[in-house]
Amino acid sequence: MTKQNLEYEISILRDIRAKEGWNQKEADRHQFLIDDLKQRFPDSKYV
Repeated sequence: MTKQNLEYEISILRDIRAKEGWNQKEADRHQFLIDDLKQRFPDSKYV
């Protein structure tokens, strides 16, 4: 995934979950995306 794609997916997850709350699958996916972003794009606004 590109930096933009990772940030977009993280943003969508956060927006939806802010309204409805998190389930474990979504929380795990979010953490996976954040970890990937930290490793590949340390200059990201989400890191």
